[in-house]
Amino acid sequence: MAGRKVYRTRTGRRKQNTAKAFQILVILLLLAALVYLGYILAGPLFKFLNRSDDIKPEGWTPPVSSEVSTAPITKIQDNPSETGGTVFEPTINKSVTGFTLPISSLASKSSLEDAVDDAKANGYTAVVIPLKLPGGALTYKTEAEMAVSTGIVTGTLTASEIAETIIASEMTPVCSINLLEDNTPFANYRGVYKFESDNSRWYDNSPSNGGKPWISPFDTDAQEYLKTIATEAASAGFTEIIFDGLVFPPFRNSDLNYIGTKVKDPARYEALLNVWDIVSNAVTENGGTPFLMMSADSVAQGTAEVLHPDRLGETAAVIKIDVASFPTTIVVNGTETILTDMDVNTRVRFILDICKDKTGSMPIYPYIAGLTQSDVSTAVDTVVEMGYSSYFV
Repeated sequence: MAGRKVYRTRTGRRKQNTAKAFQILVILLLLAALVYLGYILAGPLFKFLNRSDDIKPEGWTPPVSSEVSTAPITKIQDNPSETGGTVFEPTINKSVTGFTLPISSLASKSSLEDAVDDAKANGYTAVVIPLKLPGGALTYKTEAEMAVSTGIVTGTLTASEIAETIIASEMTPVCSINLLEDNTPFANYRGVYKFESDNSRWYDNSPSNGGKPWISPFDTDAQEYLKTIATEAASAGFTEIIFDGLVFPPFRNSDLNYIGTKVKDPARYEALLNVWDIVSNAVTENGGTPFLMMSADSVAQGTAEVLHPDRLGETAAVIKIDVASFPTTIVVNGTETILTDMDVNTRVRFILDICKDKTGSMPIYPYIAGLTQSDVSTAVDTVVEMGYSSYFV
């Protein structure tokens, strides 16, 4: 029996085509959905994989610090380290408020500690120790041969012991050294002014009337002696050293003839500048900063012979304002001004403004002296108002 033939009709083919088309459509829709989801998820996934800092929990805000950084400002050294890395070091704060301690505070280490602590408690950042006094006495134990042999050493503490005691109290050690207002009768006429005629010692008056010798900036022994003292102070740890008394004696006309042409020369100030170069170099070579002290009235009236701003450059100038012993009048550039008519505030402003004009680019550190405690406070307030953040009293 012949097999039955099966005939496929057009309707059957139509149903098969429709089913295939539907399957294709579903696949396309699934692919489209996957592409869409990939697009949506790609951005966050990419950021997550790359640890983006832009992603933050919703509603989170970084905290705002109420503290001010107290880290020291730094600067780059001129010469990098040998390893090739950049070296940073603290920038030194040049502002200093110094209180001058009495000589009695050097009687012992404990008395010095008490005096330094008192100055610190009163808000000062530094103390000033007079190491060499007007007249020539040394208040510390020195190794300078000329001083030891003459017996003018009154102190028992070394310069290092004094500086270390101050540093231990976290205060800045400053010292003052009077250079030429020195009346020590050194043996063998060493270091002093001499008569030109016979090389004997010169006195500022008859010895029977209290006349005294003076150390001479022209004398090489004197120069070496002062260099030794400056070196001792700087190497001991005194970071700032004030040099005072860089002056000539009050010569009379007859004295000028006795001593000779070197003190009559209009350029005799070169001898003062030479001494300054000697002691200031000794200080800087040992890591300290030299200050040149001059009286305010001598600067204002143009009688400070050592003041030559063109030669001194940016040397720190300590202007000593002793209002109590100020002259009643002062002549500046030919104009006379009566100082006694001014209160302390006006007088300090008047003097400092003139000194600022006279000292050129030299930074000024006022030194307030010779006043009552009330006047000292007024004078300090005045210099601070004028913009001087550093001063001494």
